[in-house]
Amino acid sequence: MPQNDSLRTSLNQRLLEASKPFLEGKRILDFVFGLGLTAVRLSDGGIGCALMMVEELKGFICRNEYRQWIGAPAEELVATLVEEIPFLQRSLAVAALNAASPTEGLKGGEHLDASKTAFCDPGDRVAMIGYIPSLTETLRREAGEVYVFDNARTGEEGILPRERQEELLPNCRRIWATGSTVVNNTADSIFKLCPNAVAFTLVGPSTPNYPKAFSATPVTALEGCRWHKWRHREIFSRTAQGAGIVHLSEFMDKVHLGVDHGE
Repeated sequence: MPQNDSLRTSLNQRLLEASKPFLEGKRILDFVFGLGLTAVRLSDGGIGCALMMVEELKGFICRNEYRQWIGAPAEELVATLVEEIPFLQRSLAVAALNAASPTEGLKGGEHLDASKTAFCDPGDRVAMIGYIPSLTETLRREAGEVYVFDNARTGEEGILPRERQEELLPNCRRIWATGSTVVNNTADSIFKLCPNAVAFTLVGPSTPNYPKAFSATPVTALEGCRWHKWRHREIFSRTAQGAGIVHLSEFMDKVHLGVDHGE
């Protein structure tokens, strides 16, 4: 997939630029940190979620500085993604970014499941960055070799250590990565290791639905989600109770968006 000098601009900066028109005039209405996800609701009712890592919550109960963002312009929070900020704030900022995403007006938005749209050839070498059971099972049935990376599961059977990405990713023809790579700020380093990928799909609830921001990257498709605004009470309640995406799936639609590289 062709890449250009725009890759020198961080994904964080490109996401900020792409999202500005959709963040304008919106404020942070409320948010909740769960054990697996962060949920944000904007003043227009938009809801977005992003990865939360339970180990990052240690000590949070004694600090409540993030409440300062209630009522603040959403663009100000999202703008902090280009700074060196704690993981909790990155999770909050990506969730706010996702809450403003314009999936309704984007051509190609469809209700699809990544595990049902994962096409590969028997001889393909493919990689999955961030373990998604159903998708990984599909890839292992259809591809020649499958490399699975997940920092939270390192040491488990079938999960490779992050240190092997530099060795293996350049040889992969197709790659799936969770949107968590945006939250933990590893996306740019991963992109640089994938010059030979003919297809690169970013998938999951943390995925920002802003195709324009990915036009200079190897990413060819975004498979994120659209949350049901009218179910905000259930979404916030279950997130606070520690629910993961499996237990929240009834409150959202999955969407598939192609990325235009200007070819």
